[in-house]
Amino acid sequence: MNRISCTAVSNVITAVLLLACAASSNAQGQTGTIVFYREPHASTNYFKPMMFCDGVEIARIESGTYFQLTAPSGPHTCMAESLQRPTLEIDVLAGQSVYVHEGIQPGLKKHATLANTSESEFNKQKVRLKPLKEWSRDTLRPARAAIVEETPAVDNTDPPAISDSDAGTPPKAALRVFLTRRKAWLVSGGFTANQVTAATQPAYFANDFHKRCPNFVITDVQDTADYAVTIDEIGFVDALTGSPNDPTFRVAVYSRSAGLLYTGGTSLLKNAVKDACNAIGVK
Repeated sequence: MNRISCTAVSNVITAVLLLACAASSNAQGQTGTIVFYREPHASTNYFKPMMFCDGVEIARIESGTYFQLTAPSGPHTCMAESLQRPTLEIDVLAGQSVYVHEGIQPGLKKHATLANTSESEFNKQKVRLKPLKEWSRDTLRPARAAIVEETPAVDNTDPPAISDSDAGTPPKAALRVFLTRRKAWLVSGGFTANQVTAATQPAYFANDFHKRCPNFVITDVQDTADYAVTIDEIGFVDALTGSPNDPTFRVAVYSRSAGLLYTGGTSLLKNAVKDACNAIGVK
């Protein structure tokens, strides 16, 4: 009886291990890879359009680089520059790679285009390409519809940016941050704004700042701000005449009590916002 019992237990353990291995293999087989690449061209080094897939920010594919994105098997939609640009349908097969070429349309105003291509075409260019150094994400999540069946519905609406005009008087302990562009900040007189050139135009990165720095209150009255953050995207002329390694976004943080706290640059807006939050948070 003991021999039979031990044999039965051994068989059960073996079966469990086999099932676990099969499940792991099946999970790995549910994803594939999308390889994006862009040939090097000196005349378009300055142009670094953002790539989006399934409605989320992926990376800025720079000239002469390639980037690999892990994605669930099935159809995906990608576009370059913005979510309003033409889309490319990409069909990812489990355990396989698909290849997407990013081209730049000639003309005074550059535009990026995406096209499905083959592994052989990618290999012809790979010797001239370098891996992309910075990205927003390298993995796509499964489609939301597949998750809803297993989890209760939640409200994923992004919270609106808080401003003095719609949020009332903030708590006394909250740090108040004014957001703008550097030129507007300097011309307006800084924390002692003049009435003629006060930088009252809402910053384009206000929502990004609120998402990443929820403990700070965004104010639209710079006279009352504790800090000011300026983020500027590199202009056409600077991009054309500057180095290909120059940052796309330039950030500066000013303190009412200490003056200029931080300056820096990065290729992605989210990292510029993160650097600004860190500069304020550690002071």
